[in-house]
Amino acid sequence: MKQRLIPITIISGYLGSGKTTFINRLLTADVLPSKVAVLINDFGDINIDASLITQVSDDGSVVSLKNGCVCCMLQDELANTFERMSSLEIDHVLLEASGVALPDKLRAQCHYPGYFPHHCAVTVDAENYHQKRQDKYVGNLVQQQVLQADTLIITKLDLAGSFELPVSHAPSQIHSADSSQAKQYSVTDPQLIYHLLEPAKDPNNRPDSSSDIASFSSCTLEQHRPIDIQKLRDLLAAVPAQIERIKGFVDTPSGLQLIQKVGKRCSIAPADTAQNSGLVFIYPRDAVNPAEVLQVNWKPWMTLRGKHLHSANHPGQS
Repeated sequence: MKQRLIPITIISGYLGSGKTTFINRLLTADVLPSKVAVLINDFGDINIDASLITQVSDDGSVVSLKNGCVCCMLQDELANTFERMSSLEIDHVLLEASGVALPDKLRAQCHYPGYFPHHCAVTVDAENYHQKRQDKYVGNLVQQQVLQADTLIITKLDLAGSFELPVSHAPSQIHSADSSQAKQYSVTDPQLIYHLLEPAKDPNNRPDSSSDIASFSSCTLEQHRPIDIQKLRDLLAAVPAQIERIKGFVDTPSGLQLIQKVGKRCSIAPADTAQNSGLVFIYPRDAVNPAEVLQVNWKPWMTLRGKHLHSANHPGQS
């Protein structure tokens, strides 16, 4: 008998482009298969909407959802994760790719016995894309992510007004020899989810993405003392501009707060008190070394845990 293959839908896109928000939207949709596994590599935090969660495993690595889905933190290589899931009755896998990963590299790792890459969607941040694609450190990575998509999901259109991809990144350039060309969808388009459940054809003439791709590092601040929210805002505003992404949870006199910072845009919102406090800073390896600044400025409230080097095509990053 022919082995049943479990389809994997990859949700890719650059740091802060809206992948996790879109995953949450998918999980509330009624059109998903009944048993879905969501693999998330979010530097230690599973940012699934708390209203969807029924149970969290003792080590925090697995989250059970009300709709029957299960979310797993991607802590090991994909092959190890797929092997662990083989005992579960899974109909479909949603894989939230690293914000600094290349879709083609991830596709290759999804050809594991019992699984196959079914569709790859890339979220495009309409507010920041044009600025990021010209950045000397991350520009090539941002462009290659778009060029390797099966489907483009345009996010944050409400913050960008009119938005168009450059001609060289138009869908017709992505699959020029494929009758099933990549399509652009607004993230709010009701047809988008149905489109993602359809398989994508193998693309022809992929652009070469083997050179000049940035490597990224991250460092983590662990909190040891509550911090006033206004002081927190001041510290976040003073972080070097080269840091691409800040996210995590911070304990304040007003309670635990969820921090999300992309570029100049920063969000501070009340969070579930079950979360552990701490912040992750993500940045191009060659652009900035924030350790000294962070150690000095944040020392009264947080301690620098360490730096971790990542390459742009490794799945275990956000």
